[in-house]
Formats: sequence, C-alpha cells, structure tokens
Amino acid sequence: WDPTKLKNVSFSEDIMKGFKKYKKGELISPAIGGGTANVEFEALTGLTNYFFGPGVLAYNVYIRRNTPSVVSVMNDNGYKTIAVHPYFPQMYNRDKVYNFFGFDKFITENDFNKNTDTKGPYISDDKLVDRILDLLNTGDDPKFIFSVTMQNHDPYIEKYNNVNVKAKSSQLNEEELGILSTYAEGIRDSSNALDKLITSLKKSKTPTLVYFFGDHLPRLGTVEDLRNVYNRLNPESDPAKKELRTYTTPYASWSNYKKTRTFTEPFSPSHIALEVLQDSGVDYPSYFNILKGLEKDNIYLQKSLCKNVDQKNQYFKDYKMIVYDLIMGSQYLTSK
Repeated sequence: WDPTKLKNVSFSEDIMKGFKKYKKGELISPAIGGGTANVEFEALTGLTNYFFGPGVLAYNVYIRRNTPSVVSVMNDNGYKTIAVHPYFPQMYNRDKVYNFFGFDKFITENDFNKNTDTKGPYISDDKLVDRILDLLNTGDDPKFIFSVTMQNHDPYIEKYNNVNVKAKSSQLNEEELGILSTYAEGIRDSSNALDKLITSLKKSKTPTLVYFFGDHLPRLGTVEDLRNVYNRLNPESDPAKKELRTYTTPYASWSNYKKTRTFTEPFSPSHIALEVLQDSGVDYPSYFNILKGLEKDNIYLQKSLCKNVDQKNQYFKDYKMIVYDLIMGSQYLTSK
C-alpha cells in the first residue's frame, strides 16, 4: 500500500521513488489488514471472492482438488512454474493449494539463510529479488514465477534495530509515528527491490513481463484501531469514497519487449490473470475472456463496495456460473 496517500503527514525521503516509474493503476483489494490469500486467489485464477460467504478464505475452504489457474495454463504452454514465499509453507494452506494450482516448485523460508537474508524478523525483499533473478538466470526453459514478499508484514512495533525513514505528523502520537515510520521503511525497501529487479531485467534479451501489486492496507496499530490512523490522516466526508480508499492498493507492470496496459480505473486482482495470459501470448481457456466483458460495469467486484450490482447483467451471471463450476461444481469448463 502507498502511505504517501495520507494527508497531514510527511516522510524524510521519497519512499515510492522506485515504484512510481512503473505504476500502471490501482487495485481494489478484497481484504484489509489481512487475508493476503484471497488477493492471491483472484490474481492466480481470474476468479473472484465476491460470491463466497463473509470471511471465507478460498485457500482454506474450497481449494481441495486440482483447480485451473494461470499456473496450470502456463504449465500447458511449456513453462516451468515456481512459487516463492519466504515464510512457512503451511500458512493459508499454500503448501497444498500451490500443488492444486499446478506449481512445479514452491520455495519457502526454509530455502533462505535466516542469518544473512533477513531484515527484522522476515526475509528481506532485497534477498527475495536476488532469488528471483537467480531462478530466471538458471536454465533456458521459460518460467512463470509468482512471488509473495514478506519483509513488510506486521508487526511494526520494535521491528528493526534502526528505522531510517521518519514519518512526521502533528496528528499522531509517538507510538503511531513509530509504526508508520517502520511501515514506510518497508515500503521504501519494497519499492527499491522492484526497481532493482527491473533494472537487472533490462539487461536481459529474454522477453520478460513483470506485474507487481499490493495485497491490502496494513494494520497500522491493533485490530481494534485499524482505521484510526487512516481516518485522522486522510479524512473523507463522502462515505463511499472513504470506503473505496480503504481497499485501494497500487499496481505496476513492465516489459522489455512490449507496452503493458495502463488501467484508468481501479480494478479487481482477477484482471491481472487475463493481463498475464494476453501479454505472454499463450493459449488459454476462453472463459478467462469473461473479464473483458465485466470491465464496462463491474471492473471490480468487492463485497464491501459493490452493494447494488445488477444481478441481471449477463456478464455478471456468466461469471458467477464460471466461479461455481470451477471452485464448487463439476469443473465442466475443464472438459475437452
């Protein structure tokens, strides 16, 4: 998430500098303060959490069998598929779900050196980028790599020995400034890591695509006061705009061989799946194209924001059936 969107606060340096040159839009996250797996689910499948019950995590409830995804499509097109998440593999059942999606390999915190690769309690984004570059530079086979960073996860109290980025605001107390400063330092590191990744890839002759996005707004405090900092530093009188703000995260993309799309409206993570498939030129199941039809009226579907969706909209109705078939139904769409 981009904390420079907050009002009445300043930072001691440009923490988004490495990101801004690649920004192509904003996402509407299905989550806030947690629930990363639901954002993953949408981006990897092209499907939505909108039709699931409140609080449901698809990874924990529904993914219990082979499930079509961008991963399985890439497998069918001859790509080696690798997931990288430097945390324990059982979180959100990723060790099982990634197999059901079709990943060839899953790299976890166990594959990093915890003595040299950490910043604070987690594997640093810088070392994560090093691992991604190593994977890309090993072997000649085409690769699809999906990575979930870990360094900037909470807690943000006493996380680092030294915090170099300083947040300044007359509307926050000392503890809150410390939390925001720590989060901002992690965002700076993420931004710089993205820039390092792309700067390295610019030297490659291999056609390459990069998509980078935030999963959700962080818990800047306790669960109980999750939104207090946001409300004080970014007051909004319009309830709809206020709610929209709390689910909006940044999106970037880059390629060394083609122009990637800029989104003029915030969109659901599910649309990233179609971008990946179209941009890479692979053969993919036609049901992914439903996302094109949804763009006019429902470019994002989010339970807290979309209260009055036109239930008779044909694209919406078809999308609901696709989600049901692939996740809960008989997967007729996978039949050939």
